[in-house]
Amino acid sequence: DGPFSADNTYRLVPFNYRMMLCPGGHTSTYANAYLPTNLFTSVGRQWTTLDKSNGLLEGTFDLVDVAVNPRDTNELVAAVWGYGLASIRDNQVQTFYNSSTTGGALVPYSSGSYSRLNTGAVAFDRKGDLWVLNSQSTHALAVRRANGTWEKFSTMSMVSTPEVDKLVCDSITGFKWFCGRSNVIYVHDGDSRMAKVNPNNGSKLDKTTKVTALVQDQNGNLWLGTDMGIKVIYDGYKAFQNGGNNR
Repeated sequence: DGPFSADNTYRLVPFNYRMMLCPGGHTSTYANAYLPTNLFTSVGRQWTTLDKSNGLLEGTFDLVDVAVNPRDTNELVAAVWGYGLASIRDNQVQTFYNSSTTGGALVPYSSGSYSRLNTGAVAFDRKGDLWVLNSQSTHALAVRRANGTWEKFSTMSMVSTPEVDKLVCDSITGFKWFCGRSNVIYVHDGDSRMAKVNPNNGSKLDKTTKVTALVQDQNGNLWLGTDMGIKVIYDGYKAFQNGGNNR
């Protein structure tokens, strides 16, 4: 068996006995791919799809990531590229988050009359806080705390190319690791400090120009997919040493 439509697979997200397929996407220039907003979930060999009858997803496209709330596993939160976040229960969107519904915590990219909220990745940390990557924004990182309050973080001082769409909440240190188009990995401590890591520092592989995937294993090591192969960061806890600049 398979999902209702397998035309595109942007991300596969496992959680316990579930596998969730995000069928959205974006172009190489970070424009919408305009694929129908949906989420396919399998439990065993049974696939389900989103019930969109309440209209909260009307006019949206490109669901690109999803995360399960560890404090309430009935809640899924999905990133919808160009529009915001969908809180999902029982295969139906219950709440849609954007700039106006988060007190301005989700800051869109704006140029003249053009404005887009390119939410590219979501992840819950061990405390139940929901972290969000907001690509191309002056505030590329935002959080919904476990108590429901929202905060935003200015990232322009270090994220010079804010096209970011890959996010890991470090299960060991609590750091937030994220990256995107550029050959740089950014680290945020969840408070006020930021650092950046050059994936070519200390590497024995040929020099990379792009990080394509980011994931943490059960020992706390960070595995990077790059255009030249796989790399591993074994000492992520040192990210803020030496000023946190290009370790």
